[in-house]
Amino acid sequence: MLGRRRLVGLGLAALAVGGKVVWDGADTLLAQDQDGATGALLGQVVDAGGGPLPGVTVTLLSASLEAGDLTLTTDGDGRFGLSPAPVGLYDVQADRDGFRTGTLGAVTVATGKTTQATVMLERRVPGDGGY
Repeated sequence: MLGRRRLVGLGLAALAVGGKVVWDGADTLLAQDQDGATGALLGQVVDAGGGPLPGVTVTLLSASLEAGDLTLTTDGDGRFGLSPAPVGLYDVQADRDGFRTGTLGAVTVATGKTTQATVMLERRVPGDGGY
């Protein structure tokens, strides 16, 4: 037990569907606040045309994550999720080779609510820094 939260490393990503947790096979770490102050953060990473991007490394940064930053990998439909997620503000960073890093700042997870986040990645072109 770490602090007020129980951490379980499952090697699976969880998506909330109809109030239940559904495993989708990506990597994640689930967190549960003992106070019950949790919501869910579900998202998708897409390319500039709106197509899903599988295999993207997604990092969740938040002071609410007592164990530190959380790294997930998108599934075949470009989806990622943390449920339950401690209530608070999150920054979402998405990285994949051949694309510029995508970020969303100040994503809010509220008690009992599911927050949806979509990150769009643009292709890098030759001559682009870090190509």
